[in-house]
Order: sequence, then structure tokens, then C-alpha cells
Amino acid sequence: MGSARTRPVRPGPDDARRVAERREHGVLAMQRAVGNRVVTAFLQRQDKGGGGGFPKLTIKGVWVAGEAASAIDVIDINEAAKQVKTKRFIAYATYVKLGGTIAWRANNPGNLRGAPTAIGKAPGAVGTFAVFETMDDGRAAQRALYLNSYGTAKVRAAVMKLTPPSENDTETYLKRLAAAGVDLEKPVAGQIDTLMAAIEANEGMVEGVLIARRPRSALPE
Repeated sequence: MGSARTRPVRPGPDDARRVAERREHGVLAMQRAVGNRVVTAFLQRQDKGGGGGFPKLTIKGVWVAGEAASAIDVIDINEAAKQVKTKRFIAYATYVKLGGTIAWRANNPGNLRGAPTAIGKAPGAVGTFAVFETMDDGRAAQRALYLNSYGTAKVRAAVMKLTPPSENDTETYLKRLAAAGVDLEKPVAGQIDTLMAAIEANEGMVEGVLIARRPRSALPE
């Protein structure tokens, strides 16, 4: 009888993570020795040549805060992406939000297109949306916009501008707000809390998966 052949064992995510951790420690040492710009250029050349082994993202996303993506970040995002239906992410300084709706990923319950306090932008189903550092920041920006720009306007008129029929089913949107207790013929300012809660529910605050980012300085030796 011939000797049995053993099947090659495919490396799993834990193996890839250990390799990535060793690489990141090497990056740290090189940065201390020759500076970040030189190291970045070297790694880019190495990866393009196939020698770096830097993992590739399997889903689309944006980085709005924190240090540049590490190999560990990419591996963790790719693993978490298997759990979500919507293959999108937004990476913040200390965490990453994957899946869910853009309102949840971007900490933007009102789906605002822009705001002075936004820290970035991210693509949604239609166009791009503001990204806020926290959900509280997103709600504060929403409140400021509604009160400062539409406070004296009737809700119906304000919604027609905020949610134009060219991009939305505005009539259905208005019916849902009315069903939630919003008086469409009264000013925004007098019912701001009710209006914001109704809009948040209507925009769709569906949660996805949240994972922590690990800075290079926190990697195990």
C-alpha cells in the first residue's frame, strides 16, 4: 500500500492575523528608524510587486478618522463582512461600522447631505451623506439645520425641500410623518422633537456590525 497523501491545510483568519501582526511590528520598527513617509513608499512598492502580502478588502468603505488602515483592520473587516447583508463600511478612529443603513453607519439619523460638524462623507443608495463622529453629533446637526433653516416653515414645505420628489417618494414620506403625530401644516420649531423622531424612524435606523480597531501600538509583542 502506498503512503496516504495529506491534504494541504489552508491558512485561516487567525493565521492571517498572526502574519499581519508580525508585519505591523516590522512597520513600527521601520517607522521609528527611517520615518513614516519612507516606510509607506516602501510598503506600497512591495505590495504592488506581490511581495508585501498586505490583505485586500473584500467590501467597499471609507476611512474618516484615525490612523491609516493596518493589515489587522483589513482582516477584521473582511471577517465581519461575512455577517452583514449590505457590503459597506465606515471606519472611525477606534471602531468600524459595517452593514446596516447609511443612517446608522454614518451616525446620521437625518441622512443629512452635509453639515459644518461632519467629519467626512460616505456614499449611500443615492448620492453621498455626511458622516459624524457620534450619533449625538448627527442628531445635533440635524436639529440645528431644521431650526436654523426651516424653524418657521411649515413641516410640509420643509420636507419638500429636504426630501425632494426628484429623489424620493415625498408624498408617502409626508403620510408617514403625519401618522407619527407630526402636524404637516404647523411650523417645524414647535414640534422639533416629534419631527426628528419621526424622520429618524422613516429614514431607517437599521444596525449592522460594529468592530473595534486596534492601533499598531496595541498589537501584542
